[in-house]
Amino acid sequence: MPGHVRTPASLDDIVGDGKTHVLIRTKPGKIEHKYEDVVEKPTEKDKITICYWTMARPPKQTLWLGTVRGVEGNKIMFTDGANVIGEGKIIEVKPTTNLNPGEIVFTPLKHVNYPQPKKAPTRGFTYVET
Repeated sequence: MPGHVRTPASLDDIVGDGKTHVLIRTKPGKIEHKYEDVVEKPTEKDKITICYWTMARPPKQTLWLGTVRGVEGNKIMFTDGANVIGEGKIIEVKPTTNLNPGEIVFTPLKHVNYPQPKKAPTRGFTYVET
């Protein structure tokens, strides 16, 4: 199942900059459990809740291979094919390995509803430059 929810990172681990966003087309039901008003909040003060989306080929333009450095300010946007319905901030992009698929790690999604900035493919993702 693509994307689950974990709580392993602290806010201090989120650093970086950039303006390359990722747009993914999906069915609304596949991201319902990733919205900030639904995900479980961590009990420890120095922890944050993160979500992730698995994919065979994660976006290389947002990636610092094998590091915890994030790309704060870069968004992951989920579209239903017409409108962006959820967005979060990318924390980390993990490459695909022989044992594991790649992952985009991001903050819980905010509910949004605006026209997608670019046509999204039916599978995979596209970059949105700002």
